[in-house]
Amino acid sequence: MQVIPNPMTAQRILSFSIHVGSKGDASVDTAVGGGLSAAGGLCYVDTEQILYTNISAGVMTVAANGRGYGGTTAAVHLDNAVLKRSQMMANGQDVRVQFNQNFVDIWTSGMNTSATKIWCVPKYQADFKMTLLTALGTGSVSAIAVEKTTANLAVLKRMPASGLLLIENEVFYYAGVNITTYVITVVGRAQRGTSAATHAAKVAVRMIEHDVWLLWGNASIDAQIVNDARKPMINLATSTNTTWVWESFGTASGTRSATWRPTLVKSAGQTSATPTRLYTDTQNADADPFAVVGISARAFQSAGVWKAETYEANWLVSHPAGFATVTVSGYKRRTSTTWSVLTFVKSTNGTTMTVVFTEATPTVANAWQALAAHSGVSLSTGVWTTIGIKGSGSVTAVANHEHDFELTDASATITSASVMQLGFASTTEDNYYLDAAISVTETGESLQVIGTCKVGDEIVIDCDAETIKVNGIEGGIALDWNSVREGWLDLPSPQQKSTCTVVYTENGVSNAALDIDWENRNTL
Repeated sequence: MQVIPNPMTAQRILSFSIHVGSKGDASVDTAVGGGLSAAGGLCYVDTEQILYTNISAGVMTVAANGRGYGGTTAAVHLDNAVLKRSQMMANGQDVRVQFNQNFVDIWTSGMNTSATKIWCVPKYQADFKMTLLTALGTGSVSAIAVEKTTANLAVLKRMPASGLLLIENEVFYYAGVNITTYVITVVGRAQRGTSAATHAAKVAVRMIEHDVWLLWGNASIDAQIVNDARKPMINLATSTNTTWVWESFGTASGTRSATWRPTLVKSAGQTSATPTRLYTDTQNADADPFAVVGISARAFQSAGVWKAETYEANWLVSHPAGFATVTVSGYKRRTSTTWSVLTFVKSTNGTTMTVVFTEATPTVANAWQALAAHSGVSLSTGVWTTIGIKGSGSVTAVANHEHDFELTDASATITSASVMQLGFASTTEDNYYLDAAISVTETGESLQVIGTCKVGDEIVIDCDAETIKVNGIEGGIALDWNSVREGWLDLPSPQQKSTCTVVYTENGVSNAALDIDWENRNTL
């Protein structure tokens, strides 16, 4: 017999309170052997990284798999070689980037060098920027008023009910937005390692769309599984936030960022056996990922008669900050005495194109020739968010006449003043990665608590209000469930079970403090 819970008699857990401990790790404050922690950790000697479990009486105990750690190779070391403390794994396996409550896909290059780069592709909306109505002092603040302008109202309407605000160098936590009074309710200031400061009227008030954490230092964590379908198309080793370098230009799936996108705007012979086309490998071939971006315009046959092709086609790529200069190389070919208008273009809206330069006619027919030199070409003043190549014109009505134009390499500098900057705290903070399950034995239901906090933080999961807060403020912790249900976590009613067991499970943790506040809803 299956017992169906009666929603009128179920007992619902209202909240959990978790007091985060330190998993029993010893203090790392005592310098041993020149600064290494006696409790274990990572160290680096010559070109090898080592994972050790402790140092006692001058002897370091190496973990079972501790030699050649972090992608390094075990090696012979001379007596008196210096052991240096490592903060992260040499191959970056323990690096994570967290946006709000979720880890995002990241790709690294140059790990353990001065050229270390960590790439991710988060989504941002337009700037949430307002202006402060009245000055703020350094004391307690319960509300922030912004000026009553149309622009400020538009931002207030876009803001979620709670989150973070940035005023100059201070971060505030807010928990309410009133679009009638233009007032934002504040429940905490000097957040995220910032300090309370004075702020004059009319200074900028910005909502922080993503609360970003850069995490490292967990030497036992597995490599992150990432979705390469979103990996940027640019060369991650040679590109920067202000310079994009392409050696591949896109994929057939079209899901990767920094992709060049093809469009055949018009073609007279598109339904013929030899249509004008956009190709992706050298000399009119195809590849995936795209080795080149190319345009091949061709005369065509209709009813056995060769016809002139009239066409327009382009490959375009965009960046919201705008491009400043471009450098391209590639090849061109004509099989006739004529030549199309083949240009490099720029646009402020992705639709209306302005010519940057026009490619010269190949000097001879039936031969692939290098493009003219186009290095560091300035795009001039303007926010040119889209660049690319464009072919247009006609190909004479002669058998097999063809015009080809392809880019094999490209790079572009991005308008640095418009590139978004992430503001990180000036110092690192010890953190605690929480990955625990709270389950009800009698029902099998459980929820997973995942995220980053500090030792000593209190996490309150309000199952009734369906909120999760760290020290009274939302952010940093996410939940997941093992089943689909309406409530966050329900206890069985007395009519279903005479006892109820709530279990907290976290790898490596015992005797965790779990406070439960629940309400008996046994109201028949």
